[in-house]
Amino acid sequence: MTSGSAPPQLLRVTRLLELFARRHSPLSSQEIAEALGTSRSTTASLLKSLTELGWLTVDRRSATYFPSARFANWSRWLLDIRWLDPRLAALADRLQRECGETVSISAIGDLAVEVVYVSAQSGGIRLVIEVGQTLPLLHSAIGWAHCTTLPDATIASLASRSQTRLQERVDLREVRREVRLARERGYAFADSAVIPDVAAYAAALPTPLSLRPLVLSVGGPSERIAKLGDSLPRKLLAAVESTRDW
Repeated sequence: MTSGSAPPQLLRVTRLLELFARRHSPLSSQEIAEALGTSRSTTASLLKSLTELGWLTVDRRSATYFPSARFANWSRWLLDIRWLDPRLAALADRLQRECGETVSISAIGDLAVEVVYVSAQSGGIRLVIEVGQTLPLLHSAIGWAHCTTLPDATIASLASRSQTRLQERVDLREVRREVRLARERGYAFADSAVIPDVAAYAAALPTPLSLRPLVLSVGGPSERIAKLGDSLPRKLLAAVESTRDW
């Protein structure tokens, strides 16, 4: 759902939570109103509702608001690595040591993929991605890798909805071509598709390994990835294959 199609109240809640995530501090209603671009009355109504629901707490001494411990507890389990099989995290770490590039595990949403685990070298020039970062499903190696597990009719439906809901330009013929190549090779490859001068390989992980479909990927600066030749996809496929007996 894009910001243009989301209900105004839901959009304001989302932006408010993002605001707290950026500021990391209690905020007054005036500060919130200015940041969200809403009137004082609209902001007051929003804060009142979220406080009554237990999502926010209010400090009457300073007249500031902050997400509640109750809200944090609701979402804590999502950040707990235990929902992701520890063996997958260890696999990503091992692959990172073997190839020296950034390795990630992403979960598939509807029209986007979300990074849920990252293993990267500590310094030097590298691909920088973060847990929680989202990437377009139909414009990334990760998304194409997932599409290899879907019927062609489903891919066409995704393309149609991406264009209408996200206002994305999707070349269905190009997507089908990339998915076909990924099916033939066992992995998808993209160079500068999402981030300029960054290349990545990706392969779908067996579905039973998680509650959500997962994709394992490895990427880095395009020039360095090119020099590694086919060693990266071989290591990626070997890592995926090693999970089939789990």
